[in-house]
Amino acid sequence: MTVAFSHEDFIAALKEQSCWANICTEPGMIAFMAARASYLVGEPPKEIEVHLSPGVLKNALSAGLPHTSRRGPDVAAAAGAVGRCPDRGLTILGSLTEGQINEAVSLVDAGAIAIKLDATHDGVYGKCIARSQGHNAEVVVEGAHTRITEERLDGRALVTSP
Repeated sequence: MTVAFSHEDFIAALKEQSCWANICTEPGMIAFMAARASYLVGEPPKEIEVHLSPGVLKNALSAGLPHTSRRGPDVAAAAGAVGRCPDRGLTILGSLTEGQINEAVSLVDAGAIAIKLDATHDGVYGKCIARSQGHNAEVVVEGAHTRITEERLDGRALVTSP
């Protein structure tokens, strides 16, 4: 079976799959999700829960992060949440200050970050839930490392796409 793509479909796919990153894409994706969820709650989150597909989790576990000797998806999530700049996409971790990195590591050391395997999804998939004093935000990324398919704030859908 041959699948034909239009020129527009090809360009759209190329743009979706091509983006700058200053780190392995999986920790970058985790930081991006956490940054977006943190941005949505409008204040620093008190706790973050991240659900990852097996492949994303495997790749994120061993990837080093800029400006720190720490590794892992928990540090990536905390750093993204502290940075709160989702517009930086997969480059978010490269622009954090030493103070922000220290704040992120403190969140991890305090047990405020939970990483969970979601074996029901394959490929690129992650969900980040950020809980602050007054709000809860949920961001789902799937299919591409910065492709948000769902956003919720306090249970209300902001974005939903296939």
